[in-house]
Amino acid sequence: MRGPAVRLSRELAHAVCEQFQATARQRGWKLFAISVMANHIHLVIAAPHAIRTETLFRDLKGYASKAMNERFGRPASGAWWTRSGSRRRLHDEEALFGAIDYTLNRQRGVLARFDAKVIGSDCPCERPPEPRAQALVANHGTAQSRE
Repeated sequence: MRGPAVRLSRELAHAVCEQFQATARQRGWKLFAISVMANHIHLVIAAPHAIRTETLFRDLKGYASKAMNERFGRPASGAWWTRSGSRRRLHDEEALFGAIDYTLNRQRGVLARFDAKVIGSDCPCERPPEPRAQALVANHGTAQSRE
């Protein structure tokens, strides 16, 4: 990668948050929580088991990159995201609620946030994901320069 590490501004963070929501809606995935910081993102999302995590994150990051490129231009490094990122499956309700709490309430420097509980009366946080769905928590960083 060429160029400086990517650090999201508040405007970029809101664009990412909005596009992640749009992609999840379009794909029929349940997005529970997002916190976007300048150099990384935490999110909790549920998708059918048939969806590979690589596909899920390719779509989320791909559509967000496209939206940011169109609105703000490409970053100097040429990439908005790191290739890797941590992700883990959440196997029960306790793990799901813990991940949502961690994502929404235990981050510093949050520039944009999405909490499914505050939108509408159908709160997906009040019930666990469907049995055939996988709930995931992910931490994906913005692109870092390599020297």
